[in-house]
Formats: sequence, structure tokens, C-alpha cells
Amino acid sequence: MDDFILLKTYTTRLEAEIHKSKLEAYKIQTQMIGDDEGGMAPFPFQPTPTGIKLLVHKNDYKKAKDILNLDK
Repeated sequence: MDDFILLKTYTTRLEAEIHKSKLEAYKIQTQMIGDDEGGMAPFPFQPTPTGIKLLVHKNDYKKAKDILNLDK
């Protein structure tokens, strides 16, 4: 976990899962952190109070941002 850094915080698990899947298709390791009971609380498509954090390995950070167009 020490080698992973925050890429983006999402309001719903669904948004984070979509980007997680895309990055993993490019062989980028990801981790998600969120206090939403695995997407079941309060409801999978509703915003979570603290957000869902998508982390990537620090060596893949720039590549991940480019793939998801996060700088644009």
C-alpha cells in the first residue's frame, strides 16, 4: 500500500469502478478505498459522504492520468 498514491476521489463506487477497469485493461495496478460497505450503502449509485478513492502505483501515476484524461 505504501507504493500507491491517490489518483482521484469519486462520489460513487460505480464511477471509480469504471476507471479502475479501464486502468487494469492497461495493466495498471489499482486499489480502491471507500467507506460505502462495498457499494451497498447508502445505495450503489448514490454519492458517498467521504468518496471512493482510486489509488495507483506511484510508477504508473502519470500514465494513469493520461489514460483517463485527468489533466484536461
